[in-house]
Amino acid sequence: MSKLQVVVRDLPWASCEPYSDSPATFYVYVLSCNWEWMDSFRCDRLGRGGGGIYGEIEVPEGTYLVSAFGWPPWVETNVDWVQVRCGETVGVNLVPIYWSQIVYRLQAAITAALLQENPLPGPQAAGLGRKDKRAVLERAQQTLTELQALLPTDPIARMVLPALQEADAPPDMIRVVEKVQGLSGSKG
Repeated sequence: MSKLQVVVRDLPWASCEPYSDSPATFYVYVLSCNWEWMDSFRCDRLGRGGGGIYGEIEVPEGTYLVSAFGWPPWVETNVDWVQVRCGETVGVNLVPIYWSQIVYRLQAAITAALLQENPLPGPQAAGLGRKDKRAVLERAQQTLTELQALLPTDPIARMVLPALQEADAPPDMIRVVEKVQGLSGSKG
């Protein structure tokens, strides 16, 4: 058997330390690389008066997806791919995803969809015309912009545009980020 040692970390701009905000307990779940349920377990704070969120689980050799949810209030982490060999112990660092990050990602997806000839191409929107699809996306974007004004600025969002420009990303991709940063006020 092998082991996954899971630590829920604070955000990089905070301290990179184990998570110390409100939830006392996180529930970690482990999926196979085929998205099949493998196991779940509870991670509690270590030590008196808080401490970090830490837990470990034994697993067979393989590749896994690991994520966690904290309560109360609801806190969700990233999903991490982990590969572990027989008898190996691997550290898994999970980072909470905050509202500002979720809203920023939705804004980017909506802005990119509005640049497409056929926004919302999926079967659920098949009965809507192009104009109606655009109207739905524009209403969603307006609501998210209002919500974003109430949230702290996402520091990661400020790093996206310089990183894309340095990597010589396609102009449409840069245009999406510039538009979203204009909506969110997250220009660096």
